[in-house]
Amino acid sequence: LGAVPLWRDYVCYAPLLTLYTLRLVLATAIGAFATYEIAAGRFSFMWYCIPFGLIETGTLIILTGYGIFCGILPDGIVNWMASLNAARLDFFVWWFLGCSTVQMLVVLGHVLLRSRSAAAMEAA
Repeated sequence: LGAVPLWRDYVCYAPLLTLYTLRLVLATAIGAFATYEIAAGRFSFMWYCIPFGLIETGTLIILTGYGIFCGILPDGIVNWMASLNAARLDFFVWWFLGCSTVQMLVVLGHVLLRSRSAAAMEAA
């Protein structure tokens, strides 16, 4: 980023770009797994993939969308939400990376359990 004069202002974000790239790699692997499962006619992964997406975005809305809640929630709660400083780029990147990491671990557990049960079925 520092090599291009127009981009020099964004050099401080370079570590976040690395983290977000890792998040995108995980999200791509999860997407490939989901596509493979759908192509194979297996939909058991949806019981955890759908809640992950809802929790990931829902938490961001709750923590950073406090303007939405003005007039709905008490002012004390809205002011507390605004004081969290969650609407920062580094928070978003770490949140997305954390959610993708946990979801990938669940996917790996799913694959491991299925391969063990398939091996047990073949042995029987």
